Amino acid sequence: MVTIARERTAISRSKVSAPTKWAEEEGHISGTVYDWGCGKGMDSKWLRSMDYQVISHDPYHLPENDPDSVDFSNVDTIICNYVLNVIDEQAERESLLKKIASKGVGTVIISVRCDVDVNAKKNGWKQYGDGYCTSHNTFQKNYDMNDVKEMGKLFGSIKDIRHKNGGITVVF
Repeated sequence: MVTIARERTAISRSKVSAPTKWAEEEGHISGTVYDWGCGKGMDSKWLRSMDYQVISHDPYHLPENDPDSVDFSNVDTIICNYVLNVIDEQAERESLLKKIASKGVGTVIISVRCDVDVNAKKNGWKQYGDGYCTSHNTFQKNYDMNDVKEMGKLFGSIKDIRHKNGGITVVF
């Protein structure tokens, strides 16, 4: 039996992620931001340096500000970067998307690793559910444009999309 270690997935970065930088440069981020699954918090830190109000949450690295305890009526933007890729249960991924959609926030930005990136890295990875168990016992799921379009059914129309550098970032 494999035990997936989600807490190992967040990487330490010294700069903002490409999806957050792109979204900010394109004007998709505004007002108060909820960084849902912020990992070790580099995007949150960068957004604060850009004078955004940011509420950060990661169940392992920054457990404060749990989404069930936050008033989203004052949140303008939700960012959820590379969170869906690391959840090994499809029902839990669907539940997360529904929970985000239920918050009624004006702009939702979701980034996922696409199949090109995951397939390029899967050397030694083992098939696990609908994705892969990595050599570090973390989980990675492939996403493609059809998966992203399915997400749109929960959020309404896609405002913008970027497919670059092994990732897909979609703005709802």
